[in-house]
Amino acid sequence: MTESEPSIVFTAKWIQTVEKRYSDRPRSLKSWPYLIATDHEFFPIRQQVENWIADLPEAEQKKMTPNLRSSDNFWHACHELAVGSFLKELGLQVEFEKQFGEQTPDWFVCSEDGLHPFIVEVFTVNVSESTDFENNQLDDLTRRLGEIPLDFAVNISREDSSAIRQLDSKRSKKIAEAVRVWLQTYNLLSEPSFSMEGFTFEIIHRDRGYETLQYASIAKPIYAAWTPLREKIEEKIHKYKNLVLSNKIPLVVAVAPGLGTDYSNFEMKNILLGGVFVESPSSDGLFAKEPLLSGALFVRREGMAQWKIDHYPNPKAAFPLLENIFGRKSQEI
Repeated sequence: MTESEPSIVFTAKWIQTVEKRYSDRPRSLKSWPYLIATDHEFFPIRQQVENWIADLPEAEQKKMTPNLRSSDNFWHACHELAVGSFLKELGLQVEFEKQFGEQTPDWFVCSEDGLHPFIVEVFTVNVSESTDFENNQLDDLTRRLGEIPLDFAVNISREDSSAIRQLDSKRSKKIAEAVRVWLQTYNLLSEPSFSMEGFTFEIIHRDRGYETLQYASIAKPIYAAWTPLREKIEEKIHKYKNLVLSNKIPLVVAVAPGLGTDYSNFEMKNILLGGVFVESPSSDGLFAKEPLLSGALFVRREGMAQWKIDHYPNPKAAFPLLENIFGRKSQEI
C-alpha cells in the first residue's frame, strides 16, 4: 500500500476518533497504534500491518483489527501476524483461531497437501510488572525534562536502581523543576553537574539551537531471565495438552520478545535444549521434559519492518513435525 491508499486497520475515521485523545499529548505519551497510524517515521510498519491484514479473510480481519488498534495488544497482534506471514510464505495453509471445542490456538496450519496439520500458539514475553512500572516512571521524568524550553543537552545517570523505583509523578515534577532552575541560572562559574534524588545531570553542551532540553537518558532495565520464559512455555504446553493428545496433533510455541526485553536465541537454546552449545536435547532441556512440545519458533523484529524467525524442531516429540516443514534454520520476512 502507499500512504494515500485506504486502510483496513488505521482508517481515517478511526484516526479522527483517537486524534481527540492523543493529538495534544507529548510523543512519549502517545500510543503505539496512534503513532504508527499518523507518524511518517513508522509508515513501513503501518504498510506491513495493512498488507498482512488485507491477506486475511474478512472474518479474521474483524478478529484481529481491534487488537491492532489497542495500546496493550498492538505488538502481540503484530507478532501473530508475523508468524502467520512466515507460515504462508512457506506455502503452508493457515487459519487464524480455528475453534477446537472451547480453545482457539492462534494458528491452525496444514502442509501444502493438507495431510500434516499442526497448531501454533504465539506469545509475547514482556517485562515484569515491576520493570514495566519503573520504565513508565522513567519515561515520565524524561518527558518532563524534554519539555524544558532551554538550549542545553545533558547526560543523565543514576546512583543505583533504587532511584528509578522511588520515582512517582510528584517526584519527577520536582526533579524537572529543579533541573530547569539549575540550567536557567547556569553560568561559566557554575558546576557543570547537578545531583538530586539519586540522579545526576551533567551538561554535555549548550547553545546549539535546541528549542527544548536534549538528554542522553540512562538505559532502562532489561529483562532476560530464563526461568520466567521457560515457565511461560510450559504454561502453553499445559494449556493445550488435552487438545494435542485427543487430536494427536503437533504443538509449536512461537516466542516473541516484547519491548524492553533482551531475549535471544541464547536463552531459547538453553531452555529448549538444556544448553547453549549443544545440538541435541539434554535431560535438562524442555524438549526432553515436554515431548508434547513438537517445536518452537523465535520471532524478533530486526529493523523497522524486518522480522527474523528461527525454528527449533523437537527430536523427542511425541507427535513430530513433518521433516523440514520450516525450511532453512532462519527465515526473514
